[in-house]
Amino acid sequence: MDHQFSYEPEDLPEDVLQALMDAQFALMGKHIWGPDIALNKDEALDEFMQHLKMLKPRYSTQFNLMTDMQQASIFLPIAVIFEIITFRQYLDWMTSNLQPDSDAEQSMLETTAFIELFGSL
Repeated sequence: MDHQFSYEPEDLPEDVLQALMDAQFALMGKHIWGPDIALNKDEALDEFMQHLKMLKPRYSTQFNLMTDMQQASIFLPIAVIFEIITFRQYLDWMTSNLQPDSDAEQSMLETTAFIELFGSL
């Protein structure tokens, strides 16, 4: 949650912010982070964890792989899992600051392919 709260909603591109807002609503039926949301990190974490526990094991594994291996914000993997965005959009956003064809970009592409495959099994 610290990672998510390090982002200011107004600093994100509109399409990314909308995906993160939609992901929250898809998972919890409400928003815990974003413009005009007054929850503190601890309250948001409690709410998020209650709903995260309800994910099917394969989706929970995908979520953990994306947040732990790829340092994705917590709502971006949720957006992928709930098909708000595609894995391609996820990759585009996650690699937008990486040098094309760099080791970092190639690693992101490779690990994301495995994460996507895992979810389809």
